Amino acid sequence: MGVGVSGEVTFGPGGGTLLCDGRPVAPLAVAHTAASRRRGLLGSDRVEGALWLTRCPTVHMVGMRYPIDVAVVDRDGRVLCVRTLRPWTGLTRPRWGASATIEAAAGSMATWGIRTGSVLSPGVGSADDPSAGDPSADQPSADLRADPPSTDDTSARPPSARPPSADAPR
Repeated sequence: MGVGVSGEVTFGPGGGTLLCDGRPVAPLAVAHTAASRRRGLLGSDRVEGALWLTRCPTVHMVGMRYPIDVAVVDRDGRVLCVRTLRPWTGLTRPRWGASATIEAAAGSMATWGIRTGSVLSPGVGSADDPSAGDPSADQPSADLRADPPSTDDTSARPPSARPPSADAPR
């Protein structure tokens, strides 16, 4: 987050690109960790670009200072719903198949042409770069279906450092 001249705290822009049906539409930041998903846009006064919340099928607006647009997507990035949420009282209801939520400034989803049925995906590079959404540009895309492997995996610990299992004799 950056602080502007007026003291306004701005979230973004991220280092990636939000693609809608394969075309670049906005800068994108991705929240992969539980902590970054919990923090989301909290503490900011505005958002530049979009924030993709992985493994986050529903959101609420408690503590938010400004309205935002949200798009709820399934595992393939297909948009299940688009809503504008009000500060403090807005929320998305759980939806069958929902996997992630993309947040942006109010009015952005319509401006970018995002609607129910659109397919959203993360890209690498700038939304100003017309080749960013072009598959022939040979750019990798991030996998947003799951968080990176946990560093707290007990199976990676030596047996003496693992917590006792319920089946182990005491």
